Amino acid sequence: MVQKWDLISASMDKTARLWRVGCNSCLKVFFHNNYVTCVQFHPTSDNYFISGCIDGLVRIWDVRKCLVVDWANSKEIITAVCYRPDGKGVVVGTITGNCRYYDASENRLELESQVSLNGRKKSPLKRIVGFQYCPSDPKKLMVTSGDSQVRILDGVHIISNYKGLQSSSQVAASFTPDGDHIISASDDSRIYMWNHVNQLAPVTSRVKTVWSYERFFSNDVSIAIPWNASQSRNSISLACNIPSLRQEVSGDLCDIQDSSTSRCQTEDCLEDDNMFRLPSGNFTLSRAFLAESAPRGSATWPEEHLASNSATASTLRKSQYKFLKASCQNAATHAWGQVIVTASWDGHIRSFQNYGLPVQV
Repeated sequence: MVQKWDLISASMDKTARLWRVGCNSCLKVFFHNNYVTCVQFHPTSDNYFISGCIDGLVRIWDVRKCLVVDWANSKEIITAVCYRPDGKGVVVGTITGNCRYYDASENRLELESQVSLNGRKKSPLKRIVGFQYCPSDPKKLMVTSGDSQVRILDGVHIISNYKGLQSSSQVAASFTPDGDHIISASDDSRIYMWNHVNQLAPVTSRVKTVWSYERFFSNDVSIAIPWNASQSRNSISLACNIPSLRQEVSGDLCDIQDSSTSRCQTEDCLEDDNMFRLPSGNFTLSRAFLAESAPRGSATWPEEHLASNSATASTLRKSQYKFLKASCQNAATHAWGQVIVTASWDGHIRSFQNYGLPVQV
């Protein structure tokens, strides 16, 4: 029987494999005709999963019987698959930028509709990298593609487009658990974050393009995901959340020799009138996010000693203080306490935590 700590992997050896955390060998092997590019467990029954393959087939597998229960031919190389949150539908992405929606009731695949993100011109640069349904609105689907864009689809309609990535990242973007922010790694060694809260709007013929983002540096980053720990959103005190200077905390998860790689470098986008940074704060390397004793939902970790209210006020101009105070009062738009975990090509795993609004030092 499949358990919650089981994993499914896709491989270039033409197999998908079932693993259990703590076991050295895989539990089962699911053979395909070609490279397996993507897999995902059924969201309500771990006894089934879907796989995408270079041969163009999307397959539904029965884990216990190790057999294909149904399949559909997309006639293109499949690069991404995703179940609908209720498990009654599947979306399949291809190398040419097509999104195909299937009904998957009773584990049977039937094509419903198709959306092309490529228009008339097909290009591998627009291949679908990944999907994710919005946690706060399951009707909305986030699509990451190889053209450095993140799109939000409502059915077959593109309703918003998030831009700013500096290169063609091959890593799918991720929603934060509350659906308020979108996070993505980029090939330029930076993590980008867009504000998705308050972006939900009625479907119109006009696509809303969002250029506003925040980014910070993480050396040779290959993937970035939000840490899915529960966070409470209580009232936030200005005194305990605005540091008078940027703290730098080196992580227990990595031994960083070069200080330039251990420093979280939040970059301003204010130089360009068309782009500006979200007021979501400073991200710094954190060494306590995995500690069981660390208070969850806190805006700061115990290791970070922040200035008192009087000291903070003295370091800020009156106009700055008013802006920060007004921002704190609207805490729903901020990613207070948000933790982002990154992995990099140099073998390091790093955790970054947002501990306050940025200030000039």
